[in-house]
Amino acid sequence: MKTSGLDRQTTLLQGLLVGHADDVEMDSAGRVLVSAALRRFSRIEREVMMFGQGSHFKLWAPAAWEEQFAEIERLGAGLVPAGLESLSF
Repeated sequence: MKTSGLDRQTTLLQGLLVGHADDVEMDSAGRVLVSAALRRFSRIEREVMMFGQGSHFKLWAPAAWEEQFAEIERLGAGLVPAGLESLSF
């Protein structure tokens, strides 16, 4: 079965965005422990960018997020569904 290029791009983008997700719980002081593997993947050191997404949030090192966002823009250029053109970040 052959799938469209858009299906492949969607699958790759989903893996890129949520492939390294991890469920964590806050401690009694409201802190979240980020695993060493996730810190390495996201290149988090001291400063982080935090993005809410529904009931979840994402943490990124500022430089890593800039690279990631540029890649998302490159992959998604011209693929924004009707009605979402005005969505801003």
